[in-house]
Amino acid sequence: MKSILIFVLLFSYLTLLGQNKKEIKTQFKQVSSIEDALKLQEKQPDWDVEIYEVNSNDSTFEKSLRNLQIGETLKIKEPTKIIYYKAIEENTALEFRVSYIFFDGNRLEVTQIDSLRDLVIKQLSNGVPFYELHKKYNMDRNPSNGDLGWFKEGDMVSEFENAVRDHKVDEVFKIDIPENQWYYVTLKTFENKKTRTLTTIKLEVSTE
Repeated sequence: MKSILIFVLLFSYLTLLGQNKKEIKTQFKQVSSIEDALKLQEKQPDWDVEIYEVNSNDSTFEKSLRNLQIGETLKIKEPTKIIYYKAIEENTALEFRVSYIFFDGNRLEVTQIDSLRDLVIKQLSNGVPFYELHKKYNMDRNPSNGDLGWFKEGDMVSEFENAVRDHKVDEVFKIDIPENQWYYVTLKTFENKKTRTLTTIKLEVSTE
């Protein structure tokens, strides 16, 4: 009798689990926009639903995920769960990367800044490493030897972004933004690259 009861309970549990997974998949497939994803989050607060962005140039994401097209889904099995992704939106943008030395026009006269920048550029042409000059002359708190990291179109003020866009790798150039009292010596360290940002809905389903 006891074994029969255990079997019935186990059967009921598996049936309910199957129904829940079927319902999850059904509603997941109906999502086709960020608005739909937000509605699903609100409708099913107990589900592990997340709006998840994937950068096409970031190798920490699986290639199969980075290559998803709009409307496509991806299923990834892990020991205790299944993760579903569905691509619902994409955007492309240029990204740029430079190193810089900043001079503060609120603390120095422009004539002083120009003299210092000319000195920096001369030292660079004589082989002095950029990071050494950044450590010596930079006037902001950037701790990364002047490396700005990758930034997208629209992240920086237009004068800075346009100057970076128009120069080639390894070129050293000045950027002036007098309305903000910002002055730079800039080294372009990478080619401009196009990045695809994929917005997905991510759903985790426990298999335990």
